[in-house]
Amino acid sequence: MLIPVIRELSRSSLWEARVLAATTAGPEMERHGITAYGYRHLVATSGDKDALDLGRQLAKSAHNPASGIALEESVAYLGLCYRDLEERLGAKRAGELYATYGRHAFLPIGPLTRAVDRFEPDVVVTTNSPKSERAALLVAHAKGIPAVYLEDLFCLHVHPPFVPAPIAERVCVGSTIAAENFAGRYPGLAPAIRLTGNPAFDRLAELPPNARIEVRHRLGVSPAERLVVYMDPACTPPRLVEAIAGATGRVANTRFFVRRHPNFRIIPEGEYRATLGSSTGIAESVDLDGLLLACDLVITVASTTAVEAALVGRPVLQLGEGTDVPHAVGDRAEQLPLFEHGVSMLANSFDEITVALREALDGRTGDALRRRAYEVFVPPGRAAAAVASQVQSIARINA
Repeated sequence: MLIPVIRELSRSSLWEARVLAATTAGPEMERHGITAYGYRHLVATSGDKDALDLGRQLAKSAHNPASGIALEESVAYLGLCYRDLEERLGAKRAGELYATYGRHAFLPIGPLTRAVDRFEPDVVVTTNSPKSERAALLVAHAKGIPAVYLEDLFCLHVHPPFVPAPIAERVCVGSTIAAENFAGRYPGLAPAIRLTGNPAFDRLAELPPNARIEVRHRLGVSPAERLVVYMDPACTPPRLVEAIAGATGRVANTRFFVRRHPNFRIIPEGEYRATLGSSTGIAESVDLDGLLLACDLVITVASTTAVEAALVGRPVLQLGEGTDVPHAVGDRAEQLPLFEHGVSMLANSFDEITVALREALDGRTGDALRRRAYEVFVPPGRAAAAVASQVQSIARINA
């Protein structure tokens, strides 16, 4: 969400984005050519030896080299955040919380105070993450610095009870669903809500129109066939993938493909293909954005790709408990309840999948879903500019 905003702000010589990219955000910023600071840059030249020693101990079990995060960053993050937890709550309570929640117990007020004091920002911008970002909002408020808070989807996240409510002068959301949920949860911040769109989805407005034809050609799907894609959020058992394929196959002129989440492609594609029937294709050799344009309908449980599909005008079918897929993948459609707002369909059995596909592909349901998506979501393309405008409008230099 923030990378497009950072780039938008950087268009003006009057603005400089100082980016604190905690842990996994660091490698992501580096991949996009954005200079960023980490927790290792917040380590004091003296006085943090004990914290770093503690961080090294914690990193033995908490650092994952495959994440791309430098060990030095993990040590600084774990050490400074745990020491902050001890200083705020005491050693006993800190130990209890960490034993229960791990790093999700952190609310690093001390380290973020260092960051704000060092960078002296005119405005603080965060996402809805409940650790470093929430601490940044609290520090900004205490110091009288205005803040902008970006909600990623629908404000349905469940945080531990000790996570404080956000405090911000502007709350940027991408849909009326998020606006209503946020206002319901934090009524005092309702006047701060702005429908800006989600910058993470701006790219969808720039997809080349010929991508649909090219991707369908690569997948061997003819113009007369309807392409249905199951966006697997985890590791759906092959028997359930085949059951979805069977339900799809009962609808005329359809082709069924599955796309596993990139984090769960443990089995090589060749081996995975051998576990599936001949009626199921695998759509992992094409990029996601092109696939969204190429398909005619997306099936999933609660994947963010459902929102992306709706934003590019593709009908979405979510799988309910009766299909046993939510239990197998550890997701529930209620975690992304598009169906409750008329933006998607919900199927609670494999027979219902067939019925829903017919209604969406052959009937009027597809058009109704598209119209509803356009009513609920801010169209992609200008969200980064809209958020940047909110940042600029409340910055301390304009007060």
